[in-house]
Amino acid sequence: MTALTRKEFLGAKIALRTERVPAPEFGDSAEIVVQEMTVAAREVYSDGLMVEDPNDPDEKGAPRLKPRIGQMYARLAAFSIVDENGKLQFVAPDEAGLLRLADDDLNAICAMPSVLIERVAKAAQRVSGISEASAEAARKNSPAGPSAGS
Repeated sequence: MTALTRKEFLGAKIALRTERVPAPEFGDSAEIVVQEMTVAAREVYSDGLMVEDPNDPDEKGAPRLKPRIGQMYARLAAFSIVDENGKLQFVAPDEAGLLRLADDDLNAICAMPSVLIERVAKAAQRVSGISEASAEAARKNSPAGPSAGS
């Protein structure tokens, strides 16, 4: 086996995996195309799953990060849904070139039927190599809701 050179590695045109997800909610023949996330998309997706908790400071007084699990499936769908040409539909680069998801789009996806978004998210997990076990662990580590003192 031969190790790839930098030029070979960076010059490779690797097709991202896709999966077509039936979407009968939109009509009998409707499908949603879900694509494997790039590293850039996965990093931004993952960053958005954490939120600072000002009510839980660390030893230095800085807010700790906690999982934002309530939007996990919606965010996963948004970072994976593409058109027939592989163009992301809900995530786009901002003026600095960083991928961003508009709050309005996220809220609209959150208003969709949960069975639809779960179907899309599970396909996104499969094509992006996100295990159900890691998603389940994140959900279990999420607080159930406000504490009694809230």
